[in-house]
Amino acid sequence: MTDQLVLEVIDGPMDGLNCLIDKTGKIGRSVGSVLSLALDLEVSGRHAELCVEGPSWVLRDLKSTNGTWFKGQKLEPETSYPLKFDDIFLIGSTLIQTFQGSILDVIGSISDSDFKDPRQEYSLSTDMVSLWDSQYAAVSPEGSFCDVSKMFLSLARQIDPDAEKKYESVKQIVSNARYKLLDSWLGKVTFTPHLHMLPDTLIIAPRVWRVMDIASKKTNDPLQATDILKAIMQEGRSIVSLYLGNDPQILRDFGVISGTTVDKIANGAVPSSPIPPGKSKDLYTPPSIAHQDTGIETGAYKDFVQKIEQILKGFIEDAVNPVSGTKEVTFPGLEKEFSQLANDKEISDYLDTLYHLLVLVLASQREGYSLYGKALCSRINKNMSSSADSSSNLLSLGKKSPSSQDIANTLRATLTKAESEGVSEQVVRKTIKNKIEKYFSNSKHH
Repeated sequence: MTDQLVLEVIDGPMDGLNCLIDKTGKIGRSVGSVLSLALDLEVSGRHAELCVEGPSWVLRDLKSTNGTWFKGQKLEPETSYPLKFDDIFLIGSTLIQTFQGSILDVIGSISDSDFKDPRQEYSLSTDMVSLWDSQYAAVSPEGSFCDVSKMFLSLARQIDPDAEKKYESVKQIVSNARYKLLDSWLGKVTFTPHLHMLPDTLIIAPRVWRVMDIASKKTNDPLQATDILKAIMQEGRSIVSLYLGNDPQILRDFGVISGTTVDKIANGAVPSSPIPPGKSKDLYTPPSIAHQDTGIETGAYKDFVQKIEQILKGFIEDAVNPVSGTKEVTFPGLEKEFSQLANDKEISDYLDTLYHLLVLVLASQREGYSLYGKALCSRINKNMSSSADSSSNLLSLGKKSPSSQDIANTLRATLTKAESEGVSEQVVRKTIKNKIEKYFSNSKHH
């Protein structure tokens, strides 16, 4: 159990609004809330509270007017309900998901930036300007909003007017039951938001700005629809990215991914953020990679495959068995070496396994270093808190707060200690180990 918990709003005008709770925090419409849901009129001023209680995080409703819903039931006021990471709960008409770790882009409340115009903030292609023109033209006198779901549906219809008929992911995103992907009980909930909008104003949700920022950093050219779709997949926490992750056909048709492993990783086809357990596959299932006549000399082809095989087995052995040479990898799909395979079927199956493992290792490394960054931030925060406590004891001597040099020394010492302990290698190894064991465990059952 960690003392820090990330909360993030899913969909609606506050889509992507988030906060980092350290041991305890309240949610509500009031400005003092750690997560201020000012646009949801069904949320009370002090609506709910999350805190560490014993070995776990708990959720409590604070006698709110409209209640708090979790796993299909309305919570009893001031009663603790245990939470796990990736859980979803409903406050008013706002869905909130929990995540483990830390975040760099904390957006705890709606700000002036959410009322800016993307057409003035970014260099956009003609099609993207047209898309935003249509969004602003559709603003009602009562006011409107654009979240990632609405932006994606506009993009999809612009690229293919028949997208809702052709692609299951688009059908589901349009559906009122789209949140069932997050948790089955949400598929039975009817959402009728009662929102505080501004007359004749388009509110652009924080996650949309996050996606636009990601896309703009990838190119110096005017942003195209494909750039936005790739950024949605890279951001990885929206309901849209989860549905698209299960529909590689639309990603291929819309130019988000190509057929190669490297392109899939580079374009964000492997989700980069937590996904509810059992709701989505960790990896795409590729078309069978049969041995075809590619014009490459057979000897060179075999040598290349054997090198990939050796690298992957080295990664797996190092992650699963840190003490080198203690045990060879004998998992489903890797019982034999490539040189021992007898026919095209065995070769095809073996290459499929190598394909999955290559994607898995690359994704694991990326996730592992992200987790290392969070662990490092946590250590720095803890050491800074300790420094602040120590400094408070020196007030009588005239020292009011840590100096910039104190802060720099604390950061340097924390980083040096983490490097000496090999924390980054430990975190990455553990991440690879967990994903590899999960993959091989699933393989045994199939």
